[in-house]
Amino acid sequence: MKRHTPTKNNNDKIKLIRKGSKLKECYIIRYADDLKIMCRTRDEAERMFMSVKLWLKERLNLEISPEKSKITNLRKKPSEFLGFSIKAVVKGIKRVANSRIKPTAVMKIIAKGKELIKKIQKNPTTKNISLYNSYVLGTQNYYRIATHCNLDFSKIGYCLDRIIKIRWKSFTTNKGSPSKIYLEKYKGYDRQKTYINSSIIFPMSACKTKNAMCFSKKVNKFTPKGRKLIHKQIESISDFEFIYLTKNPVTKRSIEYNDNRISLFSAQSGKCGVLGERLEVNDFHCHHIIPINAGGDDKYSNLVIISPEIHRVIHATKADTIHQILAKLELSKKQIAKVNKFRVKVGNIVI
Repeated sequence: MKRHTPTKNNNDKIKLIRKGSKLKECYIIRYADDLKIMCRTRDEAERMFMSVKLWLKERLNLEISPEKSKITNLRKKPSEFLGFSIKAVVKGIKRVANSRIKPTAVMKIIAKGKELIKKIQKNPTTKNISLYNSYVLGTQNYYRIATHCNLDFSKIGYCLDRIIKIRWKSFTTNKGSPSKIYLEKYKGYDRQKTYINSSIIFPMSACKTKNAMCFSKKVNKFTPKGRKLIHKQIESISDFEFIYLTKNPVTKRSIEYNDNRISLFSAQSGKCGVLGERLEVNDFHCHHIIPINAGGDDKYSNLVIISPEIHRVIHATKADTIHQILAKLELSKKQIAKVNKFRVKVGNIVI
C-alpha cells in the first residue's frame, strides 16, 4: 500500500490549487481492487461516491459491492480496510488515525490459531510446532502497523496462550533454551516462556506497534542507483524467507539443527559460505563441518550454509565428479582453499 508524503513544493502547489480552483480535494488509498477515497465534507464524499460509481460502470462495466461500498464519517464510526479498522480521533489540536485489527479478523486469527494448536496436541512434532510459530510471526508482521495492535494481540494471545498452558499441562514446561530467532524477535519480552519437546512456543500477545513507513522513490528498477538500492535490500533475509524456513524444517533432524539452520541463513544474509553468492531459500544446504559420525553435533558453530554444488564437491571422492563440478563452478584460489578446509574436516583429501 503506497502512501504519498507531501514535500514543501507539493504543499505550495496544493495551497495554490485550493485558492484558485473549484476542484474538490480528495486522497485515494488503493491496494489491488480495494480503495478508500478521503474527502473533507459529506457533500464532497457523496459527489465523489456517485462519480466513481458511474465511472466504473460506464468505463469498465463494473458494479460496486453495495455491502462493502458506503460513505462513513471517520470522526464518528470506524471504516474497515485490508483487515484493519480505522477511525479519526482527537489528539491535541488535530485528528489522527487510530487503527486496530477489525473484529472479524480477530475471530479468524483465533480460530486458525486454535486449529494449529489442536494439530500440536494430536502430534507434537517439530514441524507442527514450527507451523504454529510461523503463523504467529506472520500474523504479527502483517498487523503490527495498526496503532493499537497491542490491545487486539493481548486479547488474541490470552485466548491462545491460555489453551496452551491449561490444556497442555501434561507435556509443556517453562524450562528450556530459547532459540536465537525467539531472542531476536521477542527481545525484552520477559513473561514466562512455554516449551514443548524442548521447542519454544512463540507468544501471540507479544506484539508492539511498528510505524508504517512510506516507500522511497529512490528505490526503483529504472535507474542505476535505484537498482543498487534494490540489491542492497535483498542482501538480508526477508520475512517471507524466514516464514518459509520456519514452515519447512528438515525432517528427521533435531530442533537445534533446524533453529540453527534458520539463524545461519539470516547471519550469512542468505549467501553461500564459500561462493559468497545469494542462495534461494528453497535451494541451499546446511553442512556439518565435523560430521555427526565423527563426533560432530548440531551446534551453531559446527554448521555452515552453502550451495548444493559446493556441498557435493566437499563430500565427493571420485576424481571425475570433482573435476566436473570444479569446471562448472570455476572457483578462485581462495574459494578452493575454503573447500579444502571443509574437505579435510570430513576426512577427504585436498583438491
